[in-house]
Amino acid sequence: MMKNFIRWFWSPLLLLILTAAAVWAGGFVITQDVPVTSARWRSYANSNAAKRANTTARINDVDTATLTRAQAHTSALQRQYGMGELRIPATNTDLTIYSVVNNATLSTGVARYFPDRKMGQGNNVYAAHNLIGADILLNRTADLRKGDEVTQTDFRHVYHYRVVYNRVIRETETTVLNQTSEGRITLIHCEGPLNTPFRRVVIGRLSKVTAYHAVKEPRRTWLRTGQRVTGVLANSRVNRPLAVAVLAVFVLLLGYAYRGFYNSRR
Repeated sequence: MMKNFIRWFWSPLLLLILTAAAVWAGGFVITQDVPVTSARWRSYANSNAAKRANTTARINDVDTATLTRAQAHTSALQRQYGMGELRIPATNTDLTIYSVVNNATLSTGVARYFPDRKMGQGNNVYAAHNLIGADILLNRTADLRKGDEVTQTDFRHVYHYRVVYNRVIRETETTVLNQTSEGRITLIHCEGPLNTPFRRVVIGRLSKVTAYHAVKEPRRTWLRTGQRVTGVLANSRVNRPLAVAVLAVFVLLLGYAYRGFYNSRR
């Protein structure tokens, strides 16, 4: 009986498995940090650092649609606004530093909060979105301890910092954003559900500056391609018709399999 069942129902079962695998793969790739691959855009970093944010741009809480749309256009974002790279070895974090703040840059890396503060001088403040349930961007900074290293580079120098402060504060506690005479890096993102009044703040103190040396980066082509495809499908007009088409094919295959299985038992 089992062989007969498999004989007739293998096609709808296969379609169901493939659909589930595609949904899982799409969910997996969008919950991975966007590859920096700075070799493709670091020649633009110096000119991008001079760019300023559009003060009329509205910043909203991030949702899946915003995230996938931004990931689909990461290469263009990096060439247009990428000015550096942020690394946190303790949490395996490697993110693009963008020169302007908008929903797309906050969703694919960290964005510079104060454009008049040069990298490595004073208090460099960077922000990122918080996507609940996704272990990306600055979500792992809660695990940082005093003394952990944070680095940023403009592809000319590497600025090394040691964590001295890591806590959750209210959004009204803005003194952490103030300019300082010492070299400092401040990382900030929302902590909690949508519209939360709390922020996770990590502060590092400058410990040394070294020369930048380019290193070979993993290409991770599969991830970039997966994020691009998922973003296009999730935000295009074909996603609903595609889902309806898959459902229709599944129903037809299921009906055909049921009729064949039923007739074979008569």
